[in-house]
Amino acid sequence: MSPTLAFAILTWVAIALLFLAVGAVLREVRQVRALVVRNPAGYVASPPPRVRLSTVITAMPQARVVLAADSTCPACVASVRAVAARADVLDAVVLTHEPADAWADLAGPTLPVVSDPDAWRAIGHLTPPVLMWMDPDGVVRDLVLPIDLAQVDAVLNRWAAVAPGSEGAPDAVDAGAHS
Repeated sequence: MSPTLAFAILTWVAIALLFLAVGAVLREVRQVRALVVRNPAGYVASPPPRVRLSTVITAMPQARVVLAADSTCPACVASVRAVAARADVLDAVVLTHEPADAWADLAGPTLPVVSDPDAWRAIGHLTPPVLMWMDPDGVVRDLVLPIDLAQVDAVLNRWAAVAPGSEGAPDAVDAGAHS
């Protein structure tokens, strides 16, 4: 077989495979379009899940702000410092999966640190730091995944202005609104 003939055969085989691949992609697009057309509301996201923290956190009498943090995360370290600086105005607690003494230097004496694997598992799929506004019964009413220290400060300012139990308190978990 001559090299020219072999090149021509390989070219046509490659063209045929590309044609089949485009056909498969178009078939998937048609199936997705049919799925969306069947649903008159279009694509609808499911409501955020209700997050409830374990009894270790809820046993703390006044914890309203819960900061889930990991010591290997620089944003978590900065967030713990920001919350610790406001410990006199915020009822806050640091939640971690690590030993609590890993945070003793950063949290200081006024910011309690709780090592609770069960509570961590409830929010472990989220990337720390995770700021949460919690009801006394352990239900998370607002959840923020801050991207920088300015957002941590803004959220803490908003929550510090809300007295526990007031009408201005967050009323539902909205993980997408602030993250």
